[in-house]
Amino acid sequence: MPVSAHAADPRIEFPRRRDLIASLGILFTVVRPDINEDIRPDESPIAYVERLSREKAAAVAASLGEPDVVLAADTIAGRGHGRSHR
Repeated sequence: MPVSAHAADPRIEFPRRRDLIASLGILFTVVRPDINEDIRPDESPIAYVERLSREKAAAVAASLGEPDVVLAADTIAGRGHGRSHR
């Protein structure tokens, strides 16, 4: 029996992310929540993507009419201190 998962990520178009989810054998639907993605003052890159993922998951879960699985993610790239944040 296939499992349906909703990927709450406006950048799911990235082929690598789409391929990763598909390689798991999971049927999924992309749901794009309407949330504010502005970074907060003094918010670290890691805290920012963690918060966005939680908020996206919550927004999609609230919009569903029945129990389902919600997969939310976010990615940012930044420079600083000789390494990238993803």
